[in-house]
Amino acid sequence: KTQRDILPAILDNLQNLPIDLKQHFEVKHYHGLDGLKQMLWNHLSAKKEIIGFSYKNKNDMVGKPFAEQIREEQVERKIMLYEVENETDQGNLWYTNVTGWNKYYNSRYISPEILVIKQYIAVYNNTVSIANWVGKVLVGVEIENAIFTETQRQIFWQLWKIADSAKTKKKK
Repeated sequence: KTQRDILPAILDNLQNLPIDLKQHFEVKHYHGLDGLKQMLWNHLSAKKEIIGFSYKNKNDMVGKPFAEQIREEQVERKIMLYEVENETDQGNLWYTNVTGWNKYYNSRYISPEILVIKQYIAVYNNTVSIANWVGKVLVGVEIENAIFTETQRQIFWQLWKIADSAKTKKKK
């Protein structure tokens, strides 16, 4: 076949590329402390922001030295982090010494009566990352899918609005 003969098929493939990308679905599994560290490192591939439901503190998840390295990289790369939490510092930032962290981190408290958060869930690019480190169970998954990620992003921003309205309530 000549190039002229195969051109229509190439054009069809190119037109379907955005649809194919949205339908792409990949799941990656992570285990142990090294797996959770890899997941946090992967968050740094975020193009502009990470949004998430935060459970406890990353210092508790992977240790303060590695958590600080992640924070430093995030500031260096200018990646904004928005988190909805059941336990939040409300701007105190007692857990970190990273200069400039306050410019790239914003958290809001949400009452456990509205949403109980017991795992760390982060959304960035086309990925939803879920990490569990309760007790000795250190596991996580990353789900890469544009449609699934967009749904999670919408849920987050709706809960962010609710958390904002609850911000004036005192945390226990």
